[in-house]
Amino acid sequence: MAKGGDGDQNIPIISLLNFLAPSIPPSSKPLRWSDDGQALVLTRDVLHILTPTPGVMFDLSSAVGPPKKIVSCLSDRPISWFRTSIEVDKAPQHNWATETSHQGAFSAGLHALSWRAFCCSPTWLDADGGYVICMLNSNSEVSLWAPLRNFLKGEWVKCQDVTALIKEQEIPYSILSALDKDGDRRKGIRVMNAQTTCLDWSSQPMYETPAYPVVDSSLLALGNRLGCVHLLRYALDRTVEWTRSLQISSEWISHLAWSPWRQIDPTSYGQMRTGDAFLAYADSSGKVGLVHVKQQLHTESSAPSSFVTNTHILDLDSHVCSADRRRVAFLTWVQVSEDIAVLVYTKVKYVYVFLPGSQDSSHSLEWSDLRSIKLEALLSYPSTSALPPVIGISYIVEDDVLLVSLFDGTIHTIWNLRSNPVLHSTAGNRPDAMDVDSDPHLNALSSSTLSARFREVFHTLESTSAETLTECGLAGLMGYDSFGTLMWLQEPYDPKPMTYKMTSQRLTSLVVSTLPPVTVDKTDIAIIMHRTFQIFPSMLTRSPIECLRSLLTRLSPSNILDSWDTIISLLSQTALEAPPDRMLPLDVAVDARSVFRLSLRRALFSDQYLYRLRMWCIFSTYCRTVFKGNEHKDLEPLLDSILTRMRQRTLDIILDHIIGIVPLLQATDLAFVRRILKTCEAPGLAPEIKRTANDLGKTLNSITAAPLSAFHEDVCPACASSVETPFFDSAVCAQGHTWKRCIVTSYLLATTQVRTCISCCRKAYLPPRLQRNSSLKENLEGCWIMTEMLEAIQRCLYCGSRFVQIL
Repeated sequence: MAKGGDGDQNIPIISLLNFLAPSIPPSSKPLRWSDDGQALVLTRDVLHILTPTPGVMFDLSSAVGPPKKIVSCLSDRPISWFRTSIEVDKAPQHNWATETSHQGAFSAGLHALSWRAFCCSPTWLDADGGYVICMLNSNSEVSLWAPLRNFLKGEWVKCQDVTALIKEQEIPYSILSALDKDGDRRKGIRVMNAQTTCLDWSSQPMYETPAYPVVDSSLLALGNRLGCVHLLRYALDRTVEWTRSLQISSEWISHLAWSPWRQIDPTSYGQMRTGDAFLAYADSSGKVGLVHVKQQLHTESSAPSSFVTNTHILDLDSHVCSADRRRVAFLTWVQVSEDIAVLVYTKVKYVYVFLPGSQDSSHSLEWSDLRSIKLEALLSYPSTSALPPVIGISYIVEDDVLLVSLFDGTIHTIWNLRSNPVLHSTAGNRPDAMDVDSDPHLNALSSSTLSARFREVFHTLESTSAETLTECGLAGLMGYDSFGTLMWLQEPYDPKPMTYKMTSQRLTSLVVSTLPPVTVDKTDIAIIMHRTFQIFPSMLTRSPIECLRSLLTRLSPSNILDSWDTIISLLSQTALEAPPDRMLPLDVAVDARSVFRLSLRRALFSDQYLYRLRMWCIFSTYCRTVFKGNEHKDLEPLLDSILTRMRQRTLDIILDHIIGIVPLLQATDLAFVRRILKTCEAPGLAPEIKRTANDLGKTLNSITAAPLSAFHEDVCPACASSVETPFFDSAVCAQGHTWKRCIVTSYLLATTQVRTCISCCRKAYLPPRLQRNSSLKENLEGCWIMTEMLEAIQRCLYCGSRFVQIL
């Protein structure tokens, strides 16, 4: 996709952040993306949680931008970040030496605790519709963390000591007898079973019947010193619960990595909704293997609260690489298409790619099994070699190129991952026999070009010349997007004096830049737009703002103007509208309120039509904000049309759910139902919505004493004058006072007990369980249907982004 440009042109730096802390060892995956679009950066003592500003409209003045000293090197649209962090607790929770004297349980990190690794859960797990973070420290302790009120820049708190949970679990006798037949060291074995060495959290399976976000089927895997893997699942109240343990090795488990889940044809398992995935692991002996995991979703009744996930281990001993005493430095999965993922792991001087043979043959690649690729030293740089560990991997989908970065700052290119993986220096063996050096596009992605441009960025930021001895130590690298923009952690060092630098003097920098020398024109923007708005079921497990990150980063005023016709054409489309999910039938044996809440959440946030409209809403709003030309007025009617279609779809779903619980409505619920029916009379809505609302009104009039026509208008909290209808976004009274409306209930917001969307700044009441205003809490709890709607709608109805609390 990218076009080769002038290799001597200045390299635009999209963002730079500095941390006064040393980075962690390069094999620990210190960089990850969350499903909500937050970049998580791990240094020795602090986990930094960063949110890029593109697509965020809330409190932009508090975002942190690049230093002024590099303003001449920045791109025309530099990125700022919202920042918060999780600091390591220097007091250990578990003193292993007091529990056993077994030498295998000795912990060297007890007296100087630091972070070792982390992983984040899928989104929608937390009670507020977000995710949680699982942290591992140098004392082999695992803890669970979640945000308190504001996930952008607020405090994250510790929710659970997961290690204590593991210690409570009984070790199967078969494991004890296999490891210690005489039973003299069982106490030490129990301690090693609780000492975690690595961890990873799977994504959410997407079943044939949408159960997301009602059902959590993700799994947290913890590897330990005993060679076991514990599988845990998220429970209520920000905790995890133990599911099962697997004995997979007699050595320490050093790495774990979940593949994406694959949906299995339900006819293969008796109409059961089934998905499978692989848990890849590596141990201290150099062995690499796979655990094949299958999960089935079934219901005990018609209620969504009765969804149950059964986990089965299909293959526990699938070897990829036998033990060779060569330590694995990096282990991850690369998704090359919607249906296929490739396992990539590295050892000294080698990169290995493996395609599991049990993946669907109808979507197989042109190669299979295990391929080994030997890295070669780049002779242009005397201080580099192929021996440093791999610190990061990024895959460029459009070009089918895998970028492998080493600790010394060199980047190696592996071509044709989908057809015939080969290092760039031997690219003459490719089927098309294309020479890298003679093709400008391929040369732009060659190892020598990318490494040279990386070093140019490094020396520019450090204000040094390429001839100095200052070297760059890389601690982590990942793709900022799938189109060649990279993010990495770098720390300069001078190998000559061999002096120690104090922690307070060590500076680690997070850099975002597009290394391939490319020019982005309107054709490229059109390609990115097409790929971005191509909705797949797996996208529903991510926030819309996360899926838009690549596109929004590339949108400058000039790009918007050049691509204006394409943008208008895209937003003018009428998305293919499938019927919305209807409310699941009530079961008298279960809690009707829970059924209503979970079914409404599932219908509103697993709807692909609404998901596309929310992406369009964020995209059009961003274009209108960035581009200040006169043409932006053309976006206003398109944005109004998108908002109208979203409101119409949302009201259709809400009305259907109210119809399903008419027999359960109480007298205190009628006032709120009147508001919903009145909202359906707004101009611009489809006649079908108005007819449905009218029929529902007639039904309620026939079973209630008070007619629904007796509607009570809102009054201004400031002057008690009447307020206009309909109930969308804001309201103005007769005296000119302007009030925001709750996007869930449509009531006027005359309180500070609200939550704010980070993308569009629309507001909603807090659920009653979070209300601190007793009178307001009593009013909300008096209407159970309104209470359950506030609990069900955990994200903005207009853009799908998360809420934050200010006070």
